[in-house]
Amino acid sequence: MLAAKALAQQQGPVLPGGASSLQETYQDWSLTCQSNGSNVVCAISQQQTQQNGQRIVAVQLRHNRNGGLAGTLILPFGLLLEAGATLQVDDGQPLDPLRF
Repeated sequence: MLAAKALAQQQGPVLPGGASSLQETYQDWSLTCQSNGSNVVCAISQQQTQQNGQRIVAVQLRHNRNGGLAGTLILPFGLLLEAGATLQVDDGQPLDPLRF
């Protein structure tokens, strides 16, 4: 087991089966990973659309270089940007508005 761990550290992160990319879906979320041999970068994303196909919101989350979480939020045109965007997960409490 120690030899396998040491070998993995020498080769860098590896996706299942030695794949160079991975894409999976978990309910409303999509997971995408890319490997360049020495580094694996993964992101989760979700899009919400109206019945006519118009996008309401798209969000992508990933680890940043500092070990924190970074994200991209795409919202439709015509929003009052001064009010910011309020995030809420499921039935949880809304977070404080994030300024643009």
